[in-house]
Amino acid sequence: MNDLVKGAMPTFDNIEVSAKTYNFVSKIEDAFVMVRKTLGVWIKRHNDRKVLYRLSQDQHMLDDIGLSYFDIQREMNKPFWKI
Repeated sequence: MNDLVKGAMPTFDNIEVSAKTYNFVSKIEDAFVMVRKTLGVWIKRHNDRKVLYRLSQDQHMLDDIGLSYFDIQREMNKPFWKI
């Protein structure tokens, strides 16, 4: 710490991190990645179901995609976390 210039910001490039701390931080990062991916999947399902609902308003569109109004309703009634 003697080589720090007064007023300069310290850097953490040379700090040694214990293996235990590194593993803990790595697990936290992995958890955040999983949460982010899960939220992305849930948002996509929600958006896909909104699109299906809009399609369900037009019988010609339902015929084109091969689904019935009741298929769409069943899908719309699912919670966003269910496939």
